[in-house]
Amino acid sequence: MCGIVGAVSLNSKSILVDCAKPMADSIAHRGPDDAGYLFFHTGSRHYNYKLSFFQNLTDDEFKNIDGMLPSIESDSMKRELCSHDYDLFLGHRRLAILDTSYAGHQPISDLSKNIWVVYNGEIYNFQEIKNELIKIGHKFKSNTDTEVIVYAYIEWGEKCIEKFNGMFAFCIYDNFKKRIILARDRYGIKPIYYNLTKDRTLIFASEIKAILKYKDYE
Repeated sequence: MCGIVGAVSLNSKSILVDCAKPMADSIAHRGPDDAGYLFFHTGSRHYNYKLSFFQNLTDDEFKNIDGMLPSIESDSMKRELCSHDYDLFLGHRRLAILDTSYAGHQPISDLSKNIWVVYNGEIYNFQEIKNELIKIGHKFKSNTDTEVIVYAYIEWGEKCIEKFNGMFAFCIYDNFKKRIILARDRYGIKPIYYNLTKDRTLIFASEIKAILKYKDYE
């Protein structure tokens, strides 16, 4: 089933980094096989110096799976997250079905680490789209439909959604254009809820209770 959560600041205020794990934990039943957290300083609020950097994390429970990633629960990472200005967070709880290896860990990115996706659902025609993208020249590291979303977006932009046949809810972050895209399938089979807080932070999640977790930290 999987579950996604996230927050993006639309003004000068940083996001509340302490809420990230509680938000993801609140929907752990949707994804018992892995957890991922992406924190981004996008640079979009600094007009003259658009330096960006990020932290890509897991948690202690899944360190044996994602051995290359730091844990969000470590003291050093807690200090790191609190000492910098992050304006974007993406989180994921994974139910591993297609490609159960580490290669399917989310958030997932392109090779440049500038296009990121968190995703819940199933794209039935992903193999057909993947074959089309391979013919164009794109290369893949996994057998997931999630990675197909990444490169379909790179190739066709927002119009990639028109190619997807399935049930899905996802968020794309494009660090080149400094924008996020939230999308769901045409019938809303896979839910995505969102709320704009009083300080203009956009929060979203697969379940409302994850949004309420963010509000507990306001």
